[in-house]
Amino acid sequence: MTVAVGFQLSAISRWLTAESLLLSLSFAPRYVMKSTAMEKIDPLPDHLKLKRFALGQQVELRGKLYTVSRRTTLASGEPAVVLQGEGEQFVIGAAQFLAGIKEKV
Repeated sequence: MTVAVGFQLSAISRWLTAESLLLSLSFAPRYVMKSTAMEKIDPLPDHLKLKRFALGQQVELRGKLYTVSRRTTLASGEPAVVLQGEGEQFVIGAAQFLAGIKEKV
């Protein structure tokens, strides 16, 4: 009886080991991360360029008039501006903002 129980436990443990090996191999490709170089953002030049826009200053963007509500930073580290217009308020990255604005004096 002892030999039969020992044999059964041995067979079960080998089966579990083989099963876990197969499972680990089948999931292996999911956990492989490809490393890609990310673009480094240098926020200082854009922050300095945004300094010329005072809070409350009006600017024209895409043909509409907006008021600079505040300056902020996006989660990516890129400087941004909060613009407020008629019934809308949104955040726009500094590069996109600086490329598309016309200042109102």
